[in-house]
Amino acid sequence: MDSSRYLENLKAIECRDSTPWFEPALVYGSAVGSKVYSVEGASYIDLCAGFGTLPLGHNHPAFKKTLQSVLDQNLVTQALGDLYPSKSKVDFMETLIAFLPSKFTTAALSLSGAQAIEFAMKTAMYSTSRDEFVVFDSGYHGLDLGSLSLTRGDFFRKPFESWLNSSKVKVFPYGVMSHELSQCLKSKTVAAVVCEPIQGRGGMREGSADWLRELYHETKQSGSLLIFDEVFTGVGRAGETVLAAKDECDILCVGKAIGGGMPLSACVSSREIMSAWPESDGEARHTGTFFGHGLSTAVGEATLKTVIQENLIHRSANLGSEIKDYLKVHLGQKSSVKEIRGRGLMLAIEGTEPFYGVKLMNQLRKVGVIAIPCGSQGRSLALTPALNIPKVELYEALDKIISLA
Repeated sequence: MDSSRYLENLKAIECRDSTPWFEPALVYGSAVGSKVYSVEGASYIDLCAGFGTLPLGHNHPAFKKTLQSVLDQNLVTQALGDLYPSKSKVDFMETLIAFLPSKFTTAALSLSGAQAIEFAMKTAMYSTSRDEFVVFDSGYHGLDLGSLSLTRGDFFRKPFESWLNSSKVKVFPYGVMSHELSQCLKSKTVAAVVCEPIQGRGGMREGSADWLRELYHETKQSGSLLIFDEVFTGVGRAGETVLAAKDECDILCVGKAIGGGMPLSACVSSREIMSAWPESDGEARHTGTFFGHGLSTAVGEATLKTVIQENLIHRSANLGSEIKDYLKVHLGQKSSVKEIRGRGLMLAIEGTEPFYGVKLMNQLRKVGVIAIPCGSQGRSLALTPALNIPKVELYEALDKIISLA
């Protein structure tokens, strides 16, 4: 059965808002490393890596070994996470805390980035006894109703606006410490400022170190907290363990890559801030059936250890800088290209016209490259390959982008 037939079957049974249909049709069949194969067997170089969830690429030996070990040892894949945890949950959380900067000592697990953000929101409200938040234009923090209140963009928000308490969320320009923002924080009603150090879906826009430091200083002065949404940037994606290793924040949300392709996320902070939550008396105040899922945490632990063992964070920083320069040399004079942005293996090529990234995505799919648009009006093409993508495959894909840009 070919991709078109699979999509026809899917269209008959799936919510129509879920999966678009592009031409030529593409349904994934198999994948190894940074190569994806359609159900027909056509090969593609993957510059998306599952929206950044696959730092090791598809079906890495560490991933397969972990799955086999779970099966061979009859390890628990689903325990009672907030009642009787699995061994793999405990092992993963210890590995995660050791992986992160030392100030982050206490974590809570969930399944998605949006859920990590919602736990961070609740933590900030518990810790400060306040209930307002500050966010920035073009920010993306998930689409669950709680996190949607922080996400910007009418496309996502407008159908559900009546349920979103917009009076509790103040929006300011990204990267600008305005007088109005300072005054808002001084009102002492803001529980937290929620910020992506690099806006992923917003087009790989990067907040300057000076701005992020000023944000942290202003929140300290006002008694608010600073939440970094590093669901996308974490685990080496931007060339650092997390950007919070260099730029201070109070609460950190990580996801995507920490699960190595499995659904897993975490909200982490200091013991002091997390102690605002009351001690569990047998009934958790924020939980989910699959939080701390045994199989996901086993894969997550193996993923973090492999990222360290293979020195992939350093590789992301160096390779990202190398290919950013390469793209600037070959695209810098093209009238269709406005800017090459980003850090590490989290880059974007912004076009001068709306939907430039969308058009480029569709052209690249026809020549065997998978990449997706980002930024306002789909103007940019996002490049977020696996951190261990072979250079020969990466440069083959980049040369196809250059030829089409």
